[in-house]
Amino acid sequence: MAQETALRQRFAEIDIGAGKRFDFEKLLLEDKAAVGFGIKDGFEKIKTKREALGKDINGWRVGSAFGDRAFYHNDWLLRAAAARDAVAPGLVDPAAPRVWVQRRFP
Repeated sequence: MAQETALRQRFAEIDIGAGKRFDFEKLLLEDKAAVGFGIKDGFEKIKTKREALGKDINGWRVGSAFGDRAFYHNDWLLRAAAARDAVAPGLVDPAAPRVWVQRRFP
Protein backbone atom coordinates (compact mmCIF):
# COMPACT_ATOMS: atom_id res chain seq x y z
CA MET A 1 0.00 0.00 0.00
CA ALA A 2 1.23 3.47 -0.84
CA GLN A 3 0.70 4.78 2.70
CA GLU A 4 3.06 2.10 4.00
CA THR A 5 5.98 3.01 1.71
CA ALA A 6 7.80 5.23 4.23
CA LEU A 7 7.26 2.71 7.00
CA ARG A 8 8.62 -0.14 4.89
CA GLN A 9 11.66 1.97 3.99
CA ARG A 10 12.40 2.52 7.68
CA PHE A 11 12.16 -1.21 8.34
CA ALA A 12 14.44 -1.91 5.38
CA GLU A 13 17.17 0.18 7.05
CA ILE A 14 17.55 -2.60 9.62
CA ASP A 15 16.97 -5.36 7.07
CA ILE A 16 13.32 -6.07 7.91
CA GLY A 17 11.12 -6.83 4.93
CA ALA A 18 8.51 -9.13 3.47
CA GLY A 19 9.82 -12.66 3.20
CA LYS A 20 13.05 -11.81 5.03
CA ARG A 21 14.19 -13.27 8.30
CA PHE A 22 15.29 -10.61 10.78
CA ASP A 23 18.73 -11.46 12.19
CA PHE A 24 19.02 -9.56 15.45
CA GLU A 25 22.51 -10.94 16.01
CA LYS A 26 23.84 -9.09 12.92
CA LEU A 27 23.12 -5.72 14.52
CA LEU A 28 25.79 -3.66 16.23
CA LEU A 29 25.51 -3.54 20.02
CA GLU A 30 24.13 0.01 20.04
CA ASP A 31 21.54 -0.96 17.41
CA LYS A 32 20.50 -3.99 19.48
CA ALA A 33 20.03 -1.69 22.47
CA ALA A 34 18.01 0.76 20.36
CA VAL A 35 15.75 -2.03 19.08
CA GLY A 36 15.26 -3.33 22.63
CA PHE A 37 14.41 0.10 24.02
CA GLY A 38 12.17 0.76 21.02
CA ILE A 39 10.24 -2.45 21.66
CA LYS A 40 9.87 -1.62 25.36
CA ASP A 41 8.75 1.93 24.59
CA GLY A 42 6.37 0.67 21.91
CA PHE A 43 4.69 -1.80 24.24
CA GLU A 44 4.27 0.91 26.88
CA LYS A 45 2.63 3.23 24.31
CA ILE A 46 0.34 0.42 23.13
CA LYS A 47 -0.69 -0.34 26.73
CA THR A 48 -1.41 3.33 27.45
CA LYS A 49 -3.45 3.70 24.26
CA ARG A 50 -5.36 0.49 24.95
CA GLU A 51 -6.27 1.66 28.44
CA ALA A 52 -7.66 4.92 27.02
CA LEU A 53 -9.89 3.28 24.41
CA GLY A 54 -13.65 3.25 24.89
CA LYS A 55 -15.48 4.72 27.82
CA ASP A 56 -16.29 3.76 31.40
CA ILE A 57 -19.82 2.45 31.90
CA ASN A 58 -20.68 1.37 35.44
CA GLY A 59 -17.10 0.32 36.17
CA TRP A 60 -16.60 -1.44 32.83
CA ARG A 61 -14.46 -0.11 29.99
CA VAL A 62 -16.46 -0.60 26.79
CA GLY A 63 -15.45 0.27 23.26
CA SER A 64 -14.59 -0.77 19.77
CA ALA A 65 -11.43 0.04 17.86
CA PHE A 66 -11.61 -2.45 15.03
CA GLY A 67 -11.92 -1.69 11.35
CA ASP A 68 -10.20 -1.72 8.01
CA ARG A 69 -7.29 0.39 6.72
CA ALA A 70 -9.59 3.33 6.10
CA PHE A 71 -10.83 3.18 9.70
CA TYR A 72 -7.33 3.43 11.15
CA HIS A 73 -6.12 6.26 8.85
CA ASN A 74 -2.49 5.06 9.28
CA ASP A 75 -2.80 5.27 13.08
CA TRP A 76 -0.49 2.34 13.81
CA LEU A 77 -0.72 2.89 17.56
CA LEU A 78 -4.52 2.55 17.51
CA ARG A 79 -4.23 -0.52 15.30
CA ALA A 80 -1.73 -2.14 17.69
CA ALA A 81 -3.82 -1.24 20.75
CA ALA A 82 -6.91 -2.80 19.18
CA ALA A 83 -5.01 -5.94 18.25
CA ARG A 84 -3.27 -6.29 21.62
CA ASP A 85 -6.02 -8.32 23.29
CA ALA A 86 -7.81 -9.54 20.19
CA VAL A 87 -8.15 -13.26 19.76
CA ALA A 88 -8.50 -14.02 16.04
CA PRO A 89 -10.91 -11.12 15.38
CA GLY A 90 -13.32 -11.90 12.58
CA LEU A 91 -12.37 -15.56 12.46
CA VAL A 92 -15.87 -16.84 13.18
CA ASP A 93 -17.86 -14.13 11.39
CA PRO A 94 -15.91 -11.41 9.56
CA ALA A 95 -19.02 -9.21 9.45
CA ALA A 96 -19.65 -9.39 13.20
CA PRO A 97 -19.05 -6.17 15.14
CA ARG A 98 -15.90 -6.21 17.22
CA VAL A 99 -16.45 -4.87 20.69
CA TRP A 100 -14.43 -5.43 23.83
CA VAL A 101 -15.34 -5.08 27.48
CA GLN A 102 -12.83 -4.80 30.29
CA ARG A 103 -13.68 -4.73 34.01
CA ARG A 104 -11.95 -1.93 35.88
CA PHE A 105 -10.97 -2.83 39.43
CA PRO A 106 -10.08 -0.17 41.97
